[in-house]
Amino acid sequence: MKKYEVLSPVGNIKNFYTAIKSGADAVYLGLPKFNARMKADNITLADLPELIRYAHLKNVQVYITLNTLLTQSEILSAVDMVGECLLSGVDAFIVQDLGLISVLRNTYPEIILHGSTQLGVHNVRGARVAKSLGLSRVVLSRECTLRDIEDIARNVDIELEVFVQGAMCVCFSGNCYMSSLKHNASGNRGECKQLCRLSYTLDDNRKSLNGYTLSPRDNCMLDCIPALCDLGVTSFKIEGRLRHSGYVGVATNVYREAIDHYISGKHYNTDSARDKLSRVFSRGDYIAGYNETNNIIDPVNNNHMGVMIGKCLSSTKFKDIYRITIQSSTPINSGDGLKFVSGREVLSMGVGNVEKNGSNYVVYGKNNVSAGSIVYKSLDFDLENNIVDYSSKRHLSVYIEALAGNKLYVRYSVDDISVEEYGPVCEVAKSAPLTEDSIKKTFAKVDREFFDIDSIEVVTDGVFVVVSQMNDLRRKVVSRLETLLLSRQDLIRKSLPEITSYNDDTLDSYAIVNETTDISKLQDYTGLIFSPLVYSCENIRKFESRHKKYFDSPLIINLPIISRVDDMTIIDSIVDEFGSRAIFVANNVYALDYKNVRLWAGAGLNIVNDYALSEVKRLGCERVIGSVEKWCGRTAGTLKLSSNVLMTLAHCPYKTLYANDCVDCRCNNSLTLKSNNSSLRIVRQKISNCYFELIENRPVSNGAGIVSDLR
Repeated sequence: MKKYEVLSPVGNIKNFYTAIKSGADAVYLGLPKFNARMKADNITLADLPELIRYAHLKNVQVYITLNTLLTQSEILSAVDMVGECLLSGVDAFIVQDLGLISVLRNTYPEIILHGSTQLGVHNVRGARVAKSLGLSRVVLSRECTLRDIEDIARNVDIELEVFVQGAMCVCFSGNCYMSSLKHNASGNRGECKQLCRLSYTLDDNRKSLNGYTLSPRDNCMLDCIPALCDLGVTSFKIEGRLRHSGYVGVATNVYREAIDHYISGKHYNTDSARDKLSRVFSRGDYIAGYNETNNIIDPVNNNHMGVMIGKCLSSTKFKDIYRITIQSSTPINSGDGLKFVSGREVLSMGVGNVEKNGSNYVVYGKNNVSAGSIVYKSLDFDLENNIVDYSSKRHLSVYIEALAGNKLYVRYSVDDISVEEYGPVCEVAKSAPLTEDSIKKTFAKVDREFFDIDSIEVVTDGVFVVVSQMNDLRRKVVSRLETLLLSRQDLIRKSLPEITSYNDDTLDSYAIVNETTDISKLQDYTGLIFSPLVYSCENIRKFESRHKKYFDSPLIINLPIISRVDDMTIIDSIVDEFGSRAIFVANNVYALDYKNVRLWAGAGLNIVNDYALSEVKRLGCERVIGSVEKWCGRTAGTLKLSSNVLMTLAHCPYKTLYANDCVDCRCNNSLTLKSNNSSLRIVRQKISNCYFELIENRPVSNGAGIVSDLR
């Protein structure tokens, strides 16, 4: 039977043990460097050996996140850290940087690498490239629908990991530059300022909406579990390395139960399970990824609300605090957390003493609460402290022979692993022979944290063996068995692969333009990179015909960062028609799958070190545009892109503004996102689906060797 993996987040040691107790098949965690959750407590290298021993004896795998971009000077440090992790028994590494992938693949030939969601794999071509890079698994982008996943599963033999629970990124993962360009704090370096969770005004000159208009709802794909299992998804990933242990425990419990019910063919009450998840963390109503809608934004809630349980009837002064009466059909207990919502005012409090009177509960707090306030339970003490122990144990079969004149023989077996050992010669008992039960009792003394004995068989004919000798033999056999269960491949380390040094070539100037650009006003540009607002062969033909007189170089077509299953037919047709006379700029790994065409590596691939540069050159890219990340400067041998694109969005902001559907499209290309100190444009890019770019209104520099974004 296929193994379905529940993969749980670990941001600290407490959450590590909570995740395993709650039924995780694997956990993922970061170290103090090179991980996308640098704000988590994280695990140290010194912690790893004991943690991994515990996990492996529980039959749980441990994955390390190395899912950030690395500078050239950081590569060796990362390689050394990976070596220490391998010696500790780490099972796999989750990686984003193309340079690091190349280095690790060549330095540790037996290493297991998983492509991070930051790598942006979301279609068949991308999955094919990921496999060619030596990745055994890809964490699919959150934008993938069931149809996208089905297409990948049917066409590429690679393990698929899917986020099923937790926070959603509003931007396509790996291509959010808002925090970096505005605050020099890169999301691709684990330093995201979460500017998307702030309040903005969405306005298109016809209507405006003030609120959390970039803040997505949380993801919950419980109802999709049967479909995902049927499609062949390997790993079901829970987001939340910054969450508390109660969240980790409840979420792991819920998905453990959902998977187990699917395997057994039993019905699972997803409504009840979703209610539990809402109690530990949810930003309002959940969404099932992009499967039900691409209107993923909740303009009202940008943080955990919990579940609505009733309303405040009264709040009266009691000594130096307030006596608050709540009408609720849901029990309120000491240790719970409550939120009182009245209009835009939200008041939070922890529950101490509780008095119950029928359907009313009386609690006490320091702040006065408005009568009529809606009450939410944001922390459920009983739920979080009664997590079901679903941790696995190794199932042992034990066989003992104690026959007079022969050496005592013991064999312990787990699955297909067996360890046998001989002890002292058994003597004929002179008075009180060892009974079968007494022998069983001695050899059943194993660590019940890790082992359960399924069967124990004893063959004896009335002998005597010193008990201490039996205990020594048992300990010796069990120790050998643990060693085998914890065994790992020998660490084979090679030297870092050699790379070509690339100088800063003297390059012409290239301008990134679209259909609306007034190219006649451009000066000193010898090449145009066409980034269409509408991707179609007809549109590109018109552009080529209209503007060819302005440049002599081949037509250069900027391929989109996102191209889902419906879009790929259009992108494939463009590459087929223009492949013989155009250059294509690859902004996502999927575009590296195109063969026998001229390719440039685009800014979307985030090339920030020489190894990544060398890798995309190996994959056929003639020239490389470096990442626009503010922190990284410019990698030698790459073009520099002066970009004002902060985010690429897969949801429709017009749906957030109008609550409409595609039949009633409201797009007028005048949409802006405003805050107190900035005004950003939102520009639509249409393939089969619509995508949107969040663009900063600022002057864009140009000059020799600069690829300027003139959108």
